[in-house]
Amino acid sequence: MKKLFLALIGLTMSWVVSAETYDVFGTYQAGDEYSGEVVFRIDDGKSASFSNEHVQSFIVAISKKSETQVLLNLDFKSGAYQSDAAVLLDLDQPAKFNFGEQIFTFTVRKHAS
Repeated sequence: MKKLFLALIGLTMSWVVSAETYDVFGTYQAGDEYSGEVVFRIDDGKSASFSNEHVQSFIVAISKKSETQVLLNLDFKSGAYQSDAAVLLDLDQPAKFNFGEQIFTFTVRKHAS
């Protein structure tokens, strides 16, 4: 039983150590009235959010897919504009997405400690 308990602690600690942290740099434009920039630091499998007087909700979640790619989930609400998308992104490469009058640009990098 003691060996099983120690093995479980070891597995848990290795998972914590191996979790990646990412820096997400983004811009958004929703029509002519809403635009801005966001910067998030997000751990793998977690999400971060932003809101202000113009943006009701801007939530970004990151999941590691490989050493060079992440899955980015985006949930954006501002006035009459709303977007919900999941996209596979290459790390360190800017990506631009157009959803009607909404434009999002993201660059995701591994966080350097």
